[in-house]
Amino acid sequence: MKINDNMLAMYANHRSRKPTKEGYLFKRGEINQQYQLRHCVLRANMLFYSEGPNQQPLGVIILEGATVDFLGIEPNPKLVNKSLNIKKLHLFVIQWKAYGQNLRRYTLGCEKTEDIDDWMNKIVMSSYSFMRKVHTELKKQLDTLQNVPTRPPLPEKRKSFEELHEDLRQRISEMCPNLNIISKSDSQIIDLGIDEPNSPDVEDVEEESENNSGSIEAVEPDQEETLSE
Repeated sequence: MKINDNMLAMYANHRSRKPTKEGYLFKRGEINQQYQLRHCVLRANMLFYSEGPNQQPLGVIILEGATVDFLGIEPNPKLVNKSLNIKKLHLFVIQWKAYGQNLRRYTLGCEKTEDIDDWMNKIVMSSYSFMRKVHTELKKQLDTLQNVPTRPPLPEKRKSFEELHEDLRQRISEMCPNLNIISKSDSQIIDLGIDEPNSPDVEDVEEESENNSGSIEAVEPDQEETLSE
């Protein structure tokens, strides 16, 4: 795929989507080792630099595979613009260690410590290789959470007959609080509050049977003959 200057300028200054970071950095020249103030725009894994906002980019740094290292603090840096009163610069370098030592190194800097920390972190996280590592690590954690073995449920302990009887008695007592239920240990008698019908005593029954046996009715003679016929 061919990329021309117009395409890079359009992408660098595209305002429909906010860039990852935008601001000014001091950039050391490749031939002239003095620092020049450049407006930098970080989009995806590309760092554009130009003379000012909304201007044609002077160049672009493809950050894929690059490493970002802190160089330190340089006091009284040599600036192209002598009118700038800069006492010191916090420097970091963008380089490609894995591809050999002949590739260019980009040395950038800013005045404040918090600015350099933010720039370095965002540049490191902008590469697709870093996002791929994060995605792989998150996928491993998700797989680990999904494959956690679940403990089987504990078998339910079977209750004895006495325990079931006691549970039933308690449930009936809760449902019918006015019902007096005697437990099994008392004699398994359920008192429903109903009186039984009066039954004759044994002595009364025996006395009545004796009276019936002693009183035999006399039969008259005429009635006896009629019966014999």
